[in-house]
Amino acid sequence: MMCLKLTKFVLEFWFLLFCFGNISNFIGVNDFILFSFFLVILFLEFLLHPKRSFVNLLNFITIILNILGVFAIEHSDSSYYLYEIEQWISKEGSISLLLLYQYFFLLGINFVIREKSLSRLSFSKIYYKNIFLVGLYLMLFVTYGVIIKYKPAPILGVDRFAYDKEILGIFGQITNLLFYFALGLGVLYFSEKKKRYLILLGLIIFSFLLKGHKFWNLIEIIFLFFIPYVIYIIRDKAIKLILRVSIGLLFFIFSAISINVYYFPSFEPLDYARQRLSQEGQLWWSTYKNYTDEIRLNEISEELSTYVNYNEYNQYYVGMYKVMRLNTTPERFEWKLDKLSRFTYSTPSLIFYHLGSYLGIFAMLILGILFGGWFKLVFYSISSGNLILTIISSRLFYILRKGVKDGDLYKFFSVEFVLLLFFILIVWIVHSYFIKSRSYLINKTN
Repeated sequence: MMCLKLTKFVLEFWFLLFCFGNISNFIGVNDFILFSFFLVILFLEFLLHPKRSFVNLLNFITIILNILGVFAIEHSDSSYYLYEIEQWISKEGSISLLLLYQYFFLLGINFVIREKSLSRLSFSKIYYKNIFLVGLYLMLFVTYGVIIKYKPAPILGVDRFAYDKEILGIFGQITNLLFYFALGLGVLYFSEKKKRYLILLGLIIFSFLLKGHKFWNLIEIIFLFFIPYVIYIIRDKAIKLILRVSIGLLFFIFSAISINVYYFPSFEPLDYARQRLSQEGQLWWSTYKNYTDEIRLNEISEELSTYVNYNEYNQYYVGMYKVMRLNTTPERFEWKLDKLSRFTYSTPSLIFYHLGSYLGIFAMLILGILFGGWFKLVFYSISSGNLILTIISSRLFYILRKGVKDGDLYKFFSVEFVLLLFFILIVWIVHSYFIKSRSYLINKTN
């Protein structure tokens, strides 16, 4: 164990030295070597802290895809055109800084979450189970009723955005509420081991498929459901877990590519995979290429002003939409809006544009600490058996993911975000009082 810790420490030291050396032009180290260092560090993290790594798995996957997306652009065998940002690919040397951004984001999470605290995590008596299940059954009834009435999106042959907004209207948002029951279902299943909770999870996933939701929504639902499984993670079985997850992920990616190639037969599978992968990194690459490394104080103040006065008129000038505007032509931007489509993974590029390299690294660390705080809330929800809190936690997860991944930092300044924090405080106080009162009555009776 000590040998692994020492190895990880040494690798992290050289990784940071090489990355900072690259971005300061002090030394030059090959991108593939740096990425190999990064992957080995993640692997050692998995061996040393399997529980923490398990709950961080979704972040690991999205971060690796983001980095690979930049590799697909900067290290392609042949030059090709990125249609969404209307630029030809080229070598820009953006990978070193991106690796530092993502490393410090994970460092922020790990600063809050400790393996020892996860080792003490356990299930307790489940509270508010009937309220939770009645709400879930009601939402399933409404969702499937709406889908039957309007017909599923695949049958209508419409995009998921158009189906939600133009066909379902307000029902599109209502039926999306099923997403927030996934974590509570995981708590129920892994504490009681009853198959009906798996069936309910399947019904949620199937409803999202009928609505044409993207694969990431389904992955996030599964991620929330499996978080409570962290209680059963054992270090000795970490390697087997890595292999199972890797095989499952590869199968999932292969299936997704196969399905999309079927619908777009003009693409070769490898070419389609490269095009899709490059979408994960094109905003970072393009922002790094086209904008100087500096702190833009005037735009930061304007951005913050818009955050607190966010509405339908200024929504396209902040967050992901702002990065879209920065990196493509007005015609292409309007075309994307007409398609109700957005780019992907824009938070690092948005932070780089506003804060530059070094202050941006610090900002990613803060976002990691914020995400680590969410994990703390989830673990409290599990250990206290509070199913109401799992619903609130899941909504908070959706907001945080949009912030740390898709550039929607304005959500942290919204009334909803403040209300969620207020509700969490109220639920915690009420639940704590309920537990204390119940314990007092039991002791008095005895």
